[in-house]
Amino acid sequence: MVDSRGGNERGVSAIDADNGHDTSIAVPIDDAARIVGVATSSLRTWDRRFTLGPSAFTEAGYRRFTCADLDRVELMRRFLSEGLLPATAARRAVEHPADDLHAEARRTSKRERLRSGGQGLS
Repeated sequence: MVDSRGGNERGVSAIDADNGHDTSIAVPIDDAARIVGVATSSLRTWDRRFTLGPSAFTEAGYRRFTCADLDRVELMRRFLSEGLLPATAARRAVEHPADDLHAEARRTSKRERLRSGGQGLS
């Protein structure tokens, strides 16, 4: 897997120093959409318009979403549901980490769902 900075992460368990997320687990856009509860077209649009997309891509150029990417997408969805304009919601999602009391529990749950390829989602 190639990250957006051009490095190779294949087979390496890496922890993002900025936020402590496991960056070695990444899922395709369809699984990411199911995990977060948005349409794949929304994920593509948010990536194209606001650079609120995945931090990893396959060698063929397919998007791969990590836990950190899904946290940002979940924040975007939450801010939109609160009535913010899309550009404002995207900016805030990028600027603000998901650091509330339940963030670690959500990340652990999300990490398990990522490992299972999005299986067991309601």
